[in-house]
Amino acid sequence: MQPPKFFLSHCRKDAEELKIIARILMAHGIRTWQDINNLGSGLTESEIRRAIQEDCNGLVFYSTADSLKSPMVRDVELKVGEEKFLKDKNFHIVPVFKSTIDEANTALRGYLKTNISDFNGAIVKGDDFLVAGIRTAAVIFKNLVFSNTDFMSVGLCSYQKTCEEVSLDCDFTPYFSLGLPPEKVWNEEFVPALRGLKDALLSKNNTKLRLFSRAHLSLGIMFGYIFRDRTGFTLEIEQINKPDKKIWSTVAKEEPNLVKIEITPVGNLDSKNLVVNINLISNDNNSFSNYVQKSGLRYRAMIEAHPVSYPCLVSNGEALSFTKELIDKIKSAHGAFGTNTVHIFAAIPLGLALFIGYHLNACGQVQCYEFDKAKREYFPSANLENF
Repeated sequence: MQPPKFFLSHCRKDAEELKIIARILMAHGIRTWQDINNLGSGLTESEIRRAIQEDCNGLVFYSTADSLKSPMVRDVELKVGEEKFLKDKNFHIVPVFKSTIDEANTALRGYLKTNISDFNGAIVKGDDFLVAGIRTAAVIFKNLVFSNTDFMSVGLCSYQKTCEEVSLDCDFTPYFSLGLPPEKVWNEEFVPALRGLKDALLSKNNTKLRLFSRAHLSLGIMFGYIFRDRTGFTLEIEQINKPDKKIWSTVAKEEPNLVKIEITPVGNLDSKNLVVNINLISNDNNSFSNYVQKSGLRYRAMIEAHPVSYPCLVSNGEALSFTKELIDKIKSAHGAFGTNTVHIFAAIPLGLALFIGYHLNACGQVQCYEFDKAKREYFPSANLENF
C-alpha cells in the first residue's frame, strides 16, 4: 500500500491558507500531490488532469469566494475529480468550506452533476484552519482502506522526507524549515495529528507499526507516548547506528542494562519538578546546565544516566531494560520526593526515545525538551499531559 495522496484544488490567491491545512494533512500521514512550498505556482491543464486521473487517491477542494469563480477549478479540477469519483468509488472528494455551503452549491451548479455538499468535508470557522485540517484528515481516514499486513510501515520524519516505501508518511518537515517550532505548535498541531492517526488505525484494527524515521527525539518520545503499550499498539523502528540498520521492537527480549541510572535529591524542597537528564552520546552536559541556569528551572530531584563510555551504543534488548528501569526510577522519585512533573533532556538513539514514550504510563505531567543543533541550546517542545 502506498501512502494516500490528495490533489489540492484551490485558487492561487488562497495558497497561504491552504498551506496550513496541507501541512496538517502531511503530519497525519497523508501526502499532497503538490509541494506545499509551491502551491502558488501554475500547473498546466494536462498536468492537472493526469495528476487527478492517475496519481491521486482523492481531491481536497478548498471552497472560497475566489476558488468558486476560478475557471481552472470549476471546469477542470472539480470536473475531472467528479469524473474519477463516478468511475472509482475509492477516489474521494473532500470539500473544505471557507465559503458557505449554500454559496458553494450555487456557484458550482451546472459544473458538477451533484451538489458539492453531498461529499463529506470540513468547515473553516473564522480563521481556524487547524480544526478544519484535523477534520479533513479524519474524513480522509474514514474512507481509506488499509491493507491487513503484519506490520504497517509508517514514515515519521522531521529532518528529511521519507525515502523508504511506506504505507503512511507522517511528514513534519514543513514545520522545521525555519528551525525548531515553538512549544505551542508541538502541543496544538503535532499531538492532534498523531492522535488522529492513532484513532484511525485503531478503528481499522491496524495496531502493529514499523517506523522508518528521521525525526527529532521529542517527536519520537511523543509518538511512543501516543501509541503507548496501554493503547494496544506494538511498535518497531528502524534504528540506525551507522553503518548498521536494525529493526528494534517493543516486544523484543530484554537484555541486562549496563547503564547506571541514579537519583539525586537537590535542595529545592518546595519544587514538584523532577529532571531527567539522559546523555548517552557525549560526556558533555553544558547544554543542559546552561538551560537550567538561563531558564531558572528549579527541581527537587534529578535522574541521570551514567554509561561506562561515550558514545554508548545499546542493543534493542538493552534499550528496553534501560527504559523500564528509568520509568521505575521516575515513579520511585515521585514517591520519595513528592514530585509530579518530569522534565526530559535527552541525547539518545531515536529508538530509545520511542521506547521511553511507549512506557511513560502513570508518570504525571511530562515536559520534553529538544536540542537545537544550530543554536546549541535546549528548548521546550512537547508536553505529554492529558492525552
